[in-house]
Amino acid sequence: MFMKFPSKEPLAVLTMSETISRLANQLSKSSAKRLGCSSVLTENELQSMRAEMIRDGAYMKEWLSLKLSKSS
Repeated sequence: MFMKFPSKEPLAVLTMSETISRLANQLSKSSAKRLGCSSVLTENELQSMRAEMIRDGAYMKEWLSLKLSKSS
């Protein structure tokens, strides 16, 4: 329930604009981290991977339908 305040954080009452400014800064930092962690694959590699996953999904559906028809 209780949090220890970071030593870098000043212990003061913030105005509404200061609070909004800090929240906006935190949001921009977190989105920059997300962008930095984006895919290392190229667009062609992603498209190839998608096509392979779709193909694998079709094979799995076919295998499952054969397995279910054999067990019936």
